Amino acid sequence: FVPLQDFSKPWTDSELYEKYNLTDEEINFIESMIRPMDLGGDNNG
Repeated sequence: FVPLQDFSKPWTDSELYEKYNLTDEEINFIESMIRPMDLGGDNNG
């Protein structure tokens, strides 16, 4: 199953969890495996 995702808007994790009806167990698994990304950048290339 590969869902079609609307990328014309930014999505929060919570919105995606709700959209795809994830269980608490699935959410906990995702959050234990995925690290937050630093999107700030430092302008050093």
